[in-house]
Amino acid sequence: MANRELDSAVANQVHTDYASGSVVAADPFTQTISRIGIVDPSFLRALIQALQLAHRAGDRGESDTQFYELGLTWGYQFHEVLDSRIRAAQLETVREPEDFLKEEFIEDLNSYFSYAGTGQFRITEGNKFYLIELKNSVFQSLDQAETNGMIAVMAGFFAGLFSRLAHKTLACTVLADDRETQSVRYALSNETVVNEIRAALQSGQDEKAILTAYRNQHMI
Repeated sequence: MANRELDSAVANQVHTDYASGSVVAADPFTQTISRIGIVDPSFLRALIQALQLAHRAGDRGESDTQFYELGLTWGYQFHEVLDSRIRAAQLETVREPEDFLKEEFIEDLNSYFSYAGTGQFRITEGNKFYLIELKNSVFQSLDQAETNGMIAVMAGFFAGLFSRLAHKTLACTVLADDRETQSVRYALSNETVVNEIRAALQSGQDEKAILTAYRNQHMI
């Protein structure tokens, strides 16, 4: 009897949306959401189709910009859906995504990434920008052109999501792409700093030189 009551209590805190493949579980003791997954299979299918079309078109510069914009929209919508679900849960201590502790939010986002096959990431604060490292993504198994598109999408996603969390416009660009270690490193900051970094990359500077120029040697 006790076990059935416990199972019922736990079930009341778990909400599954099979249409979108999402699970929200609230901890009744701490009143915080312990795991959030938001996976939209139709979005992922459309993304792969877009990558394939861009691969056939062969214009990487234009397609990368389009993929960045796609990721930006994804990041905005991700925050919107997350915000609405947290508000619907009517928790005491977490009323919006910004109420999460940084470590908790990153852990939950990594759970989502793992479930979606996007990989795992970590974020490190530096001088003038954050360094985001995305590792072990299944998209690394795509061909070169498709992987480039996915990398651009994720740059836009990080810019969109963290812009909403910070309540200000942020941008994101790739610093390094290491296929051997299946690791991609991004710089996240305001548009002025990110444009400076993009210009430095276009001039031929590598990640190490840029990190040194911004006094972020500890990130190397």
